[in-house]
Formats: sequence, structure tokens, C-alpha cells
Amino acid sequence: MRSVFLIFEESKKKKIIEFLNNYCDNSDSSEKQWIVSVHDDACLYIYFNSCDDFMPFPKDFDNKVVLLQIDISGRHDGTKKVTELIHKLFSVEPGYACDDYSEHFWTDKEIQDGILVEGHVFFDFKGWYKESN
Repeated sequence: MRSVFLIFEESKKKKIIEFLNNYCDNSDSSEKQWIVSVHDDACLYIYFNSCDDFMPFPKDFDNKVVLLQIDISGRHDGTKKVTELIHKLFSVEPGYACDDYSEHFWTDKEIQDGILVEGHVFFDFKGWYKESN
């Protein structure tokens, strides 16, 4: 399973939960996990995660952050769904995104503009895989 992490100021958590309850296929935040499906098959699994073992945060964030983890099912490419979710969520509450492949803190604009970091766009799992083989 591939993962993307979204970093927000802690004070934004309530708005993020409201967004996820409206955006995702399941709207019961008491489950502490949200799902985005493709043709009734779960594609994205979304939940808040501990910040304890995460890399240093962007300099403009203090130490009071929340970390939203998005796991992408291996049954789906997931690129379109995860970038769509990030774009819509960041339009409500700005934050940063990290993928499994670089240590860059991506902004929504960088993701939407397709900028290259280490020769790759955001969440370029196919490109990173090709490069490693």
C-alpha cells in the first residue's frame, strides 16, 4: 500500500473532519477512518495518524500539527483520486502533502502545476519504481 501524508495546523482539525464527512463515501467520523471508493471498491483509506515518528515539519508550522494519512489501495492507481482529494481539501484548509518517495513538502499549487522534485511529480510511484529497477 502506498501512502500520502497531509500536514495541517492543529487548529484546523475540526474543519478537516467536516470536509471529510462531506467528501468521503462513509460519513461517520466516529469510525476515525474515511473511505473514498472507485466503483464501490475502496481506493483511499484516510485517518489521522501520530506525528511522533514523522520527519521534521515545514518551517512555517510550529509543533502543533495534525497528520492525516491517506493509504492508497494496491488495487487502484489512485493518483487521480488522491490529487483530487488534496486539491479540494487544500482549497478549504491549506497544508502540505508528502508522498512515500521524496522528502519534499508539496503545496497544492506545486501538485497542480506538476512541478518536478528530484525529476518526479507528486506521487509518481511508477516513475520512482522504474528508476529503481
